[in-house]
Amino acid sequence: MSKDYEKIYRQVKEYEARMHEKNQRKIRMGFKVNIILPLVFLFLCFIIPGTKFLFLMLWIISLFGIAFYLLYVEYTDYKALNKMKEFGVVDEDIDRNLMGDEIDQAILETRDDIESRINTLGKELERLKHQRANFNKDDGETDNSSGHETGGEDS
Repeated sequence: MSKDYEKIYRQVKEYEARMHEKNQRKIRMGFKVNIILPLVFLFLCFIIPGTKFLFLMLWIISLFGIAFYLLYVEYTDYKALNKMKEFGVVDEDIDRNLMGDEIDQAILETRDDIESRINTLGKELERLKHQRANFNKDDGETDNSSGHETGGEDS
């Protein structure tokens, strides 16, 4: 009896993993279609005269349709993961996404890059402020040392 449960457990876990992989492929395909299909409609809009409104409507409808499809795929995967957690097939602390780890890594790299650029710009701004202060201080000393007053008094 125990072996039957183990076999069923493995089958359910394998099924869930296959379903997750299929959903990842669906999401990738959805993003590709989300880019290509509106471009096709936009291209046709400018090529075929007199149909701009029609292709504009098809373009907008396709964007909404693809967005709803992507939401549906994400939601079904989310619900399946929650069911697997509920049944104890998947660990509670697992947090996976359909986009894969590449997206998380790209986001972290982009954030680090932006933070380093902000730090570099902050240091450059401080250096320029310091240079400006020194320039203004030096400029004031040269005017006073040459015998000319910088004040507004007329002689």
